[in-house]
Amino acid sequence: MEGRVGQPQHLNPLLSKSNPIDQELVDLLFDGLTRYNDKGYLEPVLAESWRVNEEGTTYSFDLRDDILWHDGEPFNADDVVFTYGLLQNEDFVSPESLNELWSSVTISSTDEFKVDFILQQPYSPFLAATTLGILPEHLLGQVPPSELSNHPFNHSPVGTGPFLVVPGNDFQRDGFLRLAPNPRYWRGGTAMDAIEFHFYPDGEAIIAAFEIGEIHSLTGFNYADIEKLG
Repeated sequence: MEGRVGQPQHLNPLLSKSNPIDQELVDLLFDGLTRYNDKGYLEPVLAESWRVNEEGTTYSFDLRDDILWHDGEPFNADDVVFTYGLLQNEDFVSPESLNELWSSVTISSTDEFKVDFILQQPYSPFLAATTLGILPEHLLGQVPPSELSNHPFNHSPVGTGPFLVVPGNDFQRDGFLRLAPNPRYWRGGTAMDAIEFHFYPDGEAIIAAFEIGEIHSLTGFNYADIEKLG
């Protein structure tokens, strides 16, 4: 059981950038088309490969065809087009930096596992933006974009990442978030059985919880309080 100072708000990769706890958890629950590896290089995740035209304005992605969402539904290009399309929708409230980047990009799927991104002009850091976690179109495609920030999905999300929210767990209701390994994860399982995150309002509360054995590890508190652990 792990402790964190603070409270999750949105377990949604399009809404998590301003909250470090959200971002930490989203990284366990969702995958992007790409990610940075331990050496700092981009590598494919939901994508199998990509190509860039000579002008540097068209990025063509071939997607993996063996990915399943946590609920067992197959991942495909519709999910990618849906996710990035939300960032172009005026009714969806997301970080301004994301909206600015994607507002002028044309996104299309050429078949079930191919997606093209067409830029109006070359933008060399573009691939870094493809690390953004992808959302499930089959669950959210019919939700009005203006309602997504308050949707129950943000408390008990469905992703493609290595961990999933234990069914029935809602961190706002329960006060903790319990994650289990994703048995369908394309990279294989993990040696960990489960992770349980407990959330506390401040450093004093998290240290008190650690001292009574309520949690086994803790981060996010003021290290000026470290003497209290002695």
